[in-house]
Amino acid sequence: MQKQLFIICIVMIASPVLRAQEATKADIKTETWKKDMGAALSITQSGYNNWQAGGVNTLSATASLAGKFDHIKGKVNRSHTFNLTYGQFKQGDLSLRKATDVIAYLFKVDWETGKKFKPTAVLDFKTQFAPTYKYDDTKGTKVLVSDLFAPADIIESIGYSYDPSPAFSQSVGIGFKQRVVRDESLRTAWGLKADENIRSEAGLNFLTKFNKNLATNVNYKSQLSLFMSFRQPAKPEAEWAPLTRWDNLIAMKVNKLISVNFEANLVHDTNVNKKVQFREVLAVGFSYKFY
Repeated sequence: MQKQLFIICIVMIASPVLRAQEATKADIKTETWKKDMGAALSITQSGYNNWQAGGVNTLSATASLAGKFDHIKGKVNRSHTFNLTYGQFKQGDLSLRKATDVIAYLFKVDWETGKKFKPTAVLDFKTQFAPTYKYDDTKGTKVLVSDLFAPADIIESIGYSYDPSPAFSQSVGIGFKQRVVRDESLRTAWGLKADENIRSEAGLNFLTKFNKNLATNVNYKSQLSLFMSFRQPAKPEAEWAPLTRWDNLIAMKVNKLISVNFEANLVHDTNVNKKVQFREVLAVGFSYKFY
């Protein structure tokens, strides 16, 4: 009965998409591209020599490349958003270590219907570049906790989006999520069974995006993603709760080359940790806009 109900939901959502595609073929407008891409580099350094109050020499650097490309043709709007960020730091006599590591890509396509609610399809992909370790400096040991495609989260969904203004959009739909963990030693830590390298789930996917200039040269971007799985967690002790990711960025442009960024990220994944994970970064650095 549940499978039949699930198929009915898919058909109900997909039907308007197919009708919108047929309408698009008969109403092709001028093709348009909207481009927004920039790179940033932030460096932090502190040094101490005979400083009576004490301190630890520190050097850190983070580089990022982010952008959004919108392709509008006829009644079909395609949006490509990506974020590539990598940073390392060196503190005292400790080894060089990773500070941040993100590979994120979001593809969204919707079909104009003349109404605020539009049929929408979304592809959301996240992983990282390099290994991440948990260090025990007293013993001089390190333990691998994550790596490229360990994990990688892929979510596909089809549903409807509500775009009341250029600054705000809300999407909801039937979703399919795959978590890939290619390293056998990390599978159970990331909510998979020991004998599986990919865990597939169906559920409801919610995506909220906000992008607005708060003042001159001050921009705020926010993206909230919720995936409510129909499947019970792989770990018996894990609580059933939606996979939650909330990314926030306030970018303040000082001039053409210097910017101040405040980034805050929240993750709640009960398959990994019952507690809410939180990360914040305040950085001053160089930035350059390509488009």
